[in-house]
Amino acid sequence: FPSHDINADEKKIALYNLFHLHIKEGELASASKIIKDLHDVGFARDKLFCSYLALARAHEKDVDSSFYIEFLEQALFLQDDEEKKAPLLLSLYNGYIALAKQTQDPREKAAKLKSAADSLYSAYDTGLYIPPSSLHWLAQQLFCLSGSDAEGIAYAAKARAVLQDLLQIRCYPPKLTITRENIG
Repeated sequence: FPSHDINADEKKIALYNLFHLHIKEGELASASKIIKDLHDVGFARDKLFCSYLALARAHEKDVDSSFYIEFLEQALFLQDDEEKKAPLLLSLYNGYIALAKQTQDPREKAAKLKSAADSLYSAYDTGLYIPPSSLHWLAQQLFCLSGSDAEGIAYAAKARAVLQDLLQIRCYPPKLTITRENIG
């Protein structure tokens, strides 16, 4: 093949288009190699974000969630908008839960559940609505991670915040307004 001299911008566009062709054709290993090249040529941060997100989504249904998580974490790293991070964090939480279910080793499972809790708490901390059942799970995980060292104290504070919020969401204990009618 003859050598083609293309400038840096043309190379970026060609790599980007080739990357997306590989995604469309399901050639995810090739797309994974090209995304590293996109990184190396200084491709625009927002385009890299979209590319990592596309690669993560392409791996979303994999039996092994590790590639999904890896590329989703890369996309999160490139996203500066906190509001746009929240749903990605929720997806990361779900990915870690799936990976924890696949893991037999108790230490690995605990590490995946810790990562899931960290991701869910980060999503919660952005103000994203988290259903009460997920908040119960989160509070339990954070409570289990609490301890007397600095990290454990931080987890205890997070557990406290989630539990207090959860109790307000469920209005527990029920609010009682004292009036003459309900005194007797």
